[in-house]
Amino acid sequence: QFGLDNYRATGAVQADVEHESVAKTLDYAIDDWCIAQMAKMLNKPQDYAEYIKRAQYWKNVNNNQNGFMQARENGGWYTPFEPTEINNNYTEGNAWQYSFLVPQDIEELANSLGGTNKLEVKLDELFTTTSKLSGRQQDDVTGLVGQYAHGNEPSHHIAYLYNFTNAPYKTQYYVNKLLREQYSANPDGLSGNEDCGQMSAWYVMSSLGLYNVMPGQNQYQLTTPQFEHITLNLENGKQFVVSNPGATISRANTYIQGLSLDKKPYNKIYLNYDDLANGGELEVFSGSLENKLFMQELERPSSKISDHLIVPNPYINAANRTFKQDLTVTIGCADSAAKIYYTLDGSLPTALSTLYTKPISVNTTTTVKAIAVNSGKSSFVDEAVFTKIRADIKLTLVNKYLPNYAAQGDETLINGIHGTANWRLGNWQGYQGKDLVAIIDMGKIKPIKQVSIGTLQDTRSWIIFPKTVEYWVSADGTTYKLAATTSSKVDITNLQPQTQEFTGLLNSTARYIKIVAKQYGALPDWHESKGSPSYIFADEITIE
Repeated sequence: QFGLDNYRATGAVQADVEHESVAKTLDYAIDDWCIAQMAKMLNKPQDYAEYIKRAQYWKNVNNNQNGFMQARENGGWYTPFEPTEINNNYTEGNAWQYSFLVPQDIEELANSLGGTNKLEVKLDELFTTTSKLSGRQQDDVTGLVGQYAHGNEPSHHIAYLYNFTNAPYKTQYYVNKLLREQYSANPDGLSGNEDCGQMSAWYVMSSLGLYNVMPGQNQYQLTTPQFEHITLNLENGKQFVVSNPGATISRANTYIQGLSLDKKPYNKIYLNYDDLANGGELEVFSGSLENKLFMQELERPSSKISDHLIVPNPYINAANRTFKQDLTVTIGCADSAAKIYYTLDGSLPTALSTLYTKPISVNTTTTVKAIAVNSGKSSFVDEAVFTKIRADIKLTLVNKYLPNYAAQGDETLINGIHGTANWRLGNWQGYQGKDLVAIIDMGKIKPIKQVSIGTLQDTRSWIIFPKTVEYWVSADGTTYKLAATTSSKVDITNLQPQTQEFTGLLNSTARYIKIVAKQYGALPDWHESKGSPSYIFADEITIE
């Protein structure tokens, strides 16, 4: 039940509450659409209304400023953002692959991009971009065509989305390309993980020329069948035949030139389930050239939520979650017609609260709460906390953290934000191959009682507590004296994800404090990744 309470309470799974938050939000919204259809069939209007609203929660992770599904964190968008990056906001994928995962509301997804023509352009970019995957290594993201990943399920419906645009012939082109290039009769003939038979199911359905983008909508998207004659023996005893005479003439006959259903001209680029279940014959006439004129004449499928519409959550943005000087905060909403109301005192905003008209300046630790209101309907309350941190100390990192595990950047270790035992939620800075060496400059010589640094261990994920942490002190920043050394109290064999504070009792005076956290080193022989270099994950440095 991963993040469902948070999803219900805020309209989206938040990245600082649950990892893989974007994927879970989109998946749950699809599930909720299905529940809504069941409620409608059972004549339960209240349940239908609740779940058809939840089916629209995809809008709360849809960043209309860049056209991508993006994680939500601290009231705004997770940053830094790169759509090619594979990170802990998505399940085995990135923003490119997940930004089309709205099969229950494709027409509104197109509207959010600027219309069906813009959806076509976005699809074109997905399949043709030369940008490479970035972020962590993920073996499931394979079978790449541009940033489309045929080796994993979240991409599998995407080629069929051209049927919702003015270019269904591109569905025919890309489905044919995937059938030809992503499969072979060799031991490695599947381009990805055969989860529950999904890779093969896609091949079979696409070879039939029928594919159900959203189960429950009961519309099969049409593309070019791969065989001259296919007979489906239905459970009701009837037969449905799919024929494509051009399939045996030439493998180059990729494009649909004409359609007939039961010997009558057929003018849709989809097939209703009832037409299939009643039995009959679908004839597809194919050729080697795209028939744009014929495609323009065909009726498009429908995928749109049109009742109980929600107001998308606003987003609260600032340069950083922490600041030393004044900070400028902006608030926006994907619904341009909505009005935004906010509070700065921690109270819940209403339509009687302050109307947002211009950026807000804050100069102390502040909780910003906001709602978007349109025609009397309100979004969820969006909340962000911006923390003012000490300006009298300066942090220098001698060894740079890994870009994939940067947390909030250069001042993460002194920003007052503590990470949890789930490293996937962020707020941890990662180091590999080099020790963590941090120097604190307090501006002048001061008495120091003790210094602590927070660390994390998740042995299965290669994250190991430092062997030791050394604390050095200096008056001039050049000559240092070792003041304390602490060792880990937890062995690497303890597989429970957990945090540990390394505290050095200094009882000294100094201006500069150098903290050296020593890497554990190579993973031991009993580890499944033996010999690989471990990580140090560090968090807040506390000085008394």
